[in-house]
Amino acid sequence: MSDEFYQVDGSFIEGRSKAPAVVETPAPVKEVETPTILVVEDDEQTSELLTIYLEETGYRVVCAYDGTEAIEKAREIKPSIITLDIILPKKGGLEVLQELNTLPETKDIPIIIISMVENEELGLELGAADYLVKPIDRKELTQTLENFGPAVKVNEKPVNILVVDENLQDIELMSSILESEGFGVIKAFGGKEGIELALERHPDAIILELQMNAVSGFEVVQRLKGNSVAKDIPIFLYTNKDISMGEKELLGNQVISIIQKGQYSKSDLLKKLKMATVTEKKKGGRNDRRENADWVG
Repeated sequence: MSDEFYQVDGSFIEGRSKAPAVVETPAPVKEVETPTILVVEDDEQTSELLTIYLEETGYRVVCAYDGTEAIEKAREIKPSIITLDIILPKKGGLEVLQELNTLPETKDIPIIIISMVENEELGLELGAADYLVKPIDRKELTQTLENFGPAVKVNEKPVNILVVDENLQDIELMSSILESEGFGVIKAFGGKEGIELALERHPDAIILELQMNAVSGFEVVQRLKGNSVAKDIPIFLYTNKDISMGEKELLGNQVISIIQKGQYSKSDLLKKLKMATVTEKKKGGRNDRRENADWVG
């Protein structure tokens, strides 16, 4: 990469003498304890069947049979995942979902609704990680749970996140957060390099700073969303900039979320990343991009 890309009026940005080398950090292999799943289901036969499925797959299972017990047990054991029926005694499933998503000790636990009621749109709007309709297919259930388990994988490969910024300290901070959760990280210094790596490496998501000198974050978004290979990659904006209404209109629905540096919740960011990459997987986006990439250039 040329020095011109990193120079403004002949001076290096923030006194840097050269651009740092691009580093791709593979996802670390971590030993993970047996994950616990809280099954919230008032029908004993269904609860028992789910328990058999899950225990045979290798999960530890705890059961709750009404909405009040579900909240108590979720707070007590802090499971890795919760499966939740909508029709429950004492407190309905949607009310349980809303309460668990606001409690500090449970708000980051993925909750998967399993119900005969077909109301996926409402369930997802209220914060469910996924929505399955009974009768449950065992394979579908297992795959859905794996999507939200401790090891975040897509097609058995690590989920790779492209971090694009001109501030090395911010790149390293974000990378350390992602790597500690099992993500692979691709680091790009500046917008030009970010575009190049997005097209070359096909990441599962991008975390992008808006305020960059040579190629701004706005230009990166426009370039990638206009490219058939990269247009489906979820983009998260991560910035110090106060974004105006006009800029928000310009961005439209091209980004998943706008995160203010220094004001974001680590757990909320990770939850959004997992949900975005799982949604992309379900659409087959990553494989489609790689198949299309074979025809580019």
